Amino acid sequence: MAAPHQSVRLVIQFVRDLASAQSSYRIVIYPAPQKSSGPLLFPSRETLVQQLQAVIPGFDGHQIQADEPATSQIVFASTLELSESQLARLCPDH
Repeated sequence: MAAPHQSVRLVIQFVRDLASAQSSYRIVIYPAPQKSSGPLLFPSRETLVQQLQAVIPGFDGHQIQADEPATSQIVFASTLELSESQLARLCPDH
């Protein structure tokens, strides 16, 4: 029997801190897993795509805007069907 899947909204935001000139990518999942400690942060698009491809087979990293925007903005949003195992790998505190 296949593991049950949960429909979640996966939102990826590019975040630029103007004060420090640092940037990162943030994943937010809605509804948030019960034991989640908040958004997941990645220092680069490459590490973000690697993690998503490891958790979601067939995830196309080209869906995420490649050029870093000048300001913070959403670079990807989609509703996905994820298993409990996939959610646990995306959200280690889940």
